[in-house]
Amino acid sequence: MPRVSQEVAAQTRQKIIDASFSLLVEYGNDALTFTKIAQAAKISRSGINAHFKKKSELLDALKPMLKKVITDKLDFTSGKKFFESWKDAIDNDSYFRNVIAHANALCNEQEGVAGLIELIGGDDENPEDHILMAIGYAVIHCAKSGNKSTCCK
Repeated sequence: MPRVSQEVAAQTRQKIIDASFSLLVEYGNDALTFTKIAQAAKISRSGINAHFKKKSELLDALKPMLKKVITDKLDFTSGKKFFESWKDAIDNDSYFRNVIAHANALCNEQEGVAGLIELIGGDDENPEDHILMAIGYAVIHCAKSGNKSTCCK
């Protein structure tokens, strides 16, 4: 079988990552099987194995996408602005809600909170309070909406 160029390999790898992130956001971690990813990316299952030997390697490749969705949507200049932007995103952006709902597949709660604390600027003495309020807001909002596909679990 002929070797593919580095450019084609990079494009295929990106197709896998994009398809995986879409599946994760829409259906959650259970949808991230190599078979389902291959179908979504329109490549062979063995094509995935050529780029990612283990699911954990693929999940690591998705983390920058998760961070980008979060950082693009939220204001990290202070804890208060973070919370206000979080509320706005939860209330008005179903894609953001889905990303947050399924983020636990890519990082545990401690990693997530620690990462957000690092991003929040300003002179807040305890940005963790704003993060915990934001998480609580998301949980309450999701319980009210009753729509499991767009709610935090």
